[in-house]
Amino acid sequence: MRLLLAPNGVDGPKNCKPYTSDPYRSEHFLPRILKSHLRGLDFAMDSAHCSRIDAKLLNPGVGPVSDPIRSSLSGSTRAQEEVIMKSSRVGSSMNPWSIYLVSVLTLLLVALDSAHAVEPTSGISFAQVSFTSASQPYSHYGKAFINYGMLYGSGYLNVERYENERAVGWVVKNLPVVNGDVQSGAGTMFDLGVSGYQSSFTAYVEFSPTPLPDDSSLRGQLPLTYLLAQISLPADDNPNQFEDVVCHKDDKKFWTGQQSVLYVLVALGGTNTANGTGWLIKGKDPNKILMITASHNFTDAQAEKTGVTVNLQKTECGGTKREKYWFGDVDEVLERNKNLDFVIVSLKQAPSGKTYPPPLQALYKDIKLNHLVTIPQHPAEVTIFKQAGYYYDIENKKRCNIGPTAAINDLRGEVDAKCGAVHGTSGSPLLDATETKGDDTPYAIGLITGCRLKPDRTCKPLAAAGYKMSNICDYDAGAEGKKLLDCKKP
Repeated sequence: MRLLLAPNGVDGPKNCKPYTSDPYRSEHFLPRILKSHLRGLDFAMDSAHCSRIDAKLLNPGVGPVSDPIRSSLSGSTRAQEEVIMKSSRVGSSMNPWSIYLVSVLTLLLVALDSAHAVEPTSGISFAQVSFTSASQPYSHYGKAFINYGMLYGSGYLNVERYENERAVGWVVKNLPVVNGDVQSGAGTMFDLGVSGYQSSFTAYVEFSPTPLPDDSSLRGQLPLTYLLAQISLPADDNPNQFEDVVCHKDDKKFWTGQQSVLYVLVALGGTNTANGTGWLIKGKDPNKILMITASHNFTDAQAEKTGVTVNLQKTECGGTKREKYWFGDVDEVLERNKNLDFVIVSLKQAPSGKTYPPPLQALYKDIKLNHLVTIPQHPAEVTIFKQAGYYYDIENKKRCNIGPTAAINDLRGEVDAKCGAVHGTSGSPLLDATETKGDDTPYAIGLITGCRLKPDRTCKPLAAAGYKMSNICDYDAGAEGKKLLDCKKP
């Protein structure tokens, strides 16, 4: 076991596995639009991974990097640090060609670092949370704080909790990191596994270029022990935003509605991607497969590089097994309104043997404060697997509902919900969860396009926000609209 501030040695080499051995990182996981980007990178990533390990073995006598030097290399991986340390220690005795070789190797490692998973040595810290308004001192919740500027490049952060040197839980799952996109100090909640005062937390942290399908690569590692800060938060400060959609399979209206929700993935070039949520919406032309999502998720030019994943969700509540998911592609952009932040696209026909789920019906509704709602979504900041915005409290007793700003912004068509919303939520449906006797049809009454922001531009907790479907339907049916949607009026 090692302390982050005082490691007792240099890591030994890890297994040199090609990245294509991971089905989620292989080209077969991504839509067809991304395959061409990945094919050319397979060999480079595999070679870079092995080369980085070889670099660590060049001088097994090199000791741990000292704290001052480690802090100056804030974005570097251990392999980079060791190569740099080696060149600085033996530089006077090395001939020019050796110095040149080490320099080239160092630059190569930096250039290829974003192509494989690494264990960051800085940029992340942890705290134990006490909930003041709920009288829960030293709760079993922790919070991970991310300093985005100290992580090299963009990728996904994963944390596996360890006890007695054994992996016991995947507590932070595929938290997206876009370098410079979010201010330092942003973070996410997780389960510490124990309540009562805790001074430290043992975990293995991995920073990878692509999302992980499971925690197999995080197990069997040598974890670090992190010092825990102590923080106090109100009980509603992001304590419990999401659960697997299958957790609410007994809610017929919700379960039927969530089937239409899709994971949206946009190829930005190379292996860089953006993600969001979209959903199938009922249109007037039965021969067209329509999807609506947030306009800001992709541009018209990016539409041809945008794909969707159907059924990307778990089979059991809190489990690890996944449904059989499949991919579809965007065909063309049909309608866009940046003021209401929506775009409607047609999807290409489903692959042979596959069928898209039925579309959601948009509904004109006089939305009232405290009306119950749900938000099925793919909150990529937490996990790419489909989640339910259903409850918002720690004890899973308080249902998501319409927030007070709905009345204030009524004329602008805006709607707010006390429900979870993070990066990846944009484009999710706001489903009506009020009781309707004799009608179990799931109706979409809003399009969630983001969250209300704090002054530091991070999401307020439980502050989903978007636009009413009645306003979107009115625009579509109006003079400037394309008259695509089949919206139901009461």
